[in-house]
Amino acid sequence: MSETRPQEGGRRAVHLPPRIDTLMGHAFSRMKRRSTSLETPVPLPWDGVARALGGGMWPGLYVVVGNTGSGKTQFTLGAAIHAAQQGVPVLYIALEGSGFDLVARTAGLLLEGQWSDLWLGRASVERIEEAERLCRQKLSDCPLYVEVGSPYGWHYKTLKTRAEAILAAHKRTLRNEEGLAVKPMLVVLDYLQLVGGEGDLRNRVGKAAYTAYEVAKSLNAVVMVVSSTAREHYKILSGARQTSAGKQPELGDGDPARLIGLGKESGEIEYGADGVLVLCQDKEKTVTQNWLAIAKRRAGKVKWIPMLFDGGQYRERSVRDDNDVVF
Repeated sequence: MSETRPQEGGRRAVHLPPRIDTLMGHAFSRMKRRSTSLETPVPLPWDGVARALGGGMWPGLYVVVGNTGSGKTQFTLGAAIHAAQQGVPVLYIALEGSGFDLVARTAGLLLEGQWSDLWLGRASVERIEEAERLCRQKLSDCPLYVEVGSPYGWHYKTLKTRAEAILAAHKRTLRNEEGLAVKPMLVVLDYLQLVGGEGDLRNRVGKAAYTAYEVAKSLNAVVMVVSSTAREHYKILSGARQTSAGKQPELGDGDPARLIGLGKESGEIEYGADGVLVLCQDKEKTVTQNWLAIAKRRAGKVKWIPMLFDGGQYRERSVRDDNDVVF
């Protein structure tokens, strides 16, 4: 609350911003709530990733960056399904593909198989019926909401309206009787470069990211925005040792923060985000090795996480000497 102080000589009163001690009660109370698990983060299906992020995803704006075909949708959709199954209200906004695609991808994740087999008609009728039973059994009562928008036709301002509706519908889950946060909702925007609105692509992307940040801040949400890699940076995330940016260390080595700013039209946004997760595929190896680079984490260390991606879903992989670098 601001403080008003009169000025000498009849001059207009000056409104001072609040002193820091006025913020301490709420802040320290919230720290204690998190310490005693009265307030928890969004859970993740990968234990190592969750640990690296401080137990899960705490409220904030996260940018997920990757090349075409790197599995950005399967990564974020897998996180969304897992969170919803744990009772976290989730809003998944798909701007690429259709509702048919989204259900096929979801079924593939629950079946732990290839969603493309379902999509392409390569799965048997029995397999499809198994997928339907599994989806209805595991997701019918889950708070997983999806919106399929048309590319460039889904206005970025819609993001806040939809998130506010989720909060209103699940206030008892997300807040306690005193109105204090119990857990954050999860909002996924897939993907950033396809939002609609005024201006050119850079302008739309910037405004969409600002809206996502405001949703995270004002509604106590985890907002994951998916971003494509800029074309000139494709080689870096594919493990190229020499690029136009100079000689590159191997993926999994060195400071993962070097991968911040590689998104198409979202490079500057990544520097302001609470977290940046980069999906990498080292194709320079005899067998492709996948990595998740936690390239930025506002409240903690960055890290390389060894992953496996089979085209259908992400899993964590173990390494014999666990030599992933922590900074």
